[in-house]
Amino acid sequence: MKLENKIKVILVKPKENPSLLEIDNSLYSLQSIVGGRIEILPYKDSLIICNEEGKLKGLEPNRQTGNDVIAGTFVICGGDDEGNLISLNDKQVTQYIQEFMIDDYKSLDMNSFIWYIQNEDEFSEYWKQAICYASVDMFIDEPTMKIYSIVANAAIDIYNIDDCDIGITEIADFLSISYANGQLTLNDIESMNRWDIYQNILDHFDYSIGL
Repeated sequence: MKLENKIKVILVKPKENPSLLEIDNSLYSLQSIVGGRIEILPYKDSLIICNEEGKLKGLEPNRQTGNDVIAGTFVICGGDDEGNLISLNDKQVTQYIQEFMIDDYKSLDMNSFIWYIQNEDEFSEYWKQAICYASVDMFIDEPTMKIYSIVANAAIDIYNIDDCDIGITEIADFLSISYANGQLTLNDIESMNRWDIYQNILDHFDYSIGL
């Protein structure tokens, strides 16, 4: 296969949405983008090209891929059977732009990603918040950061109650549904005794099917 002089890639920078870019298919071009020596990682049906020393240099955590976190700017491109870098096709472009879009709950302190990878036996505060934010997204139209914050703080407090036997997803779902249905106001969620809310959730929880 003839080597492509220019290739169509997805550029992914920390805390920014991905973008489609055409770059020179050269080592110099890739090193300039990632800011140093490159590392090529297989990713699904494509390749990720990132800074080989991103974490060592303390580059800003960017995105999680599987059980790892990529630090610093990276690009996604295709690869052929001969090991050459090639352009992404239209389907791949659409797929990866959607996959790496920034959501509110993905744009929290990305350094906690690193903490999570290094402490997999702990359930980090980042993941608690992210799960709560996802519940809000599922049940509440046009949520605000105030709603995210109140639901997440209440859900995490309830989840941390001694002997709590309900998952944080179910707690956040309950609070989000109750707010969306007008059964609880934000003031209720923020000011009610956490134990009372927990008991209320228990009264509405069916362990065979969830809430």
